[in-house]
Amino acid sequence: EKGDIVKTFAGVPVHNFEEVTSQIARHAPGDSVEIGVSRGNQQITLTATLGKANWKDERPSPGNATTRFDL
Repeated sequence: EKGDIVKTFAGVPVHNFEEVTSQIARHAPGDSVEIGVSRGNQQITLTATLGKANWKDERPSPGNATTRFDL
């Protein structure tokens, strides 16, 4: 959901965009991974199946406020 803060990706703590993308790169399209998020006062674990990147122009830059993940 909008406002979720990603805390873990496939069981590995992540603190920024670069760490999330590094963890994504360790997996293949079709892999299912658990993503731990903070949502308000709750800690939630989501399961996502990774797809193939489809960059139309260029990859989003780290820190880009418009970068998001659709789960």
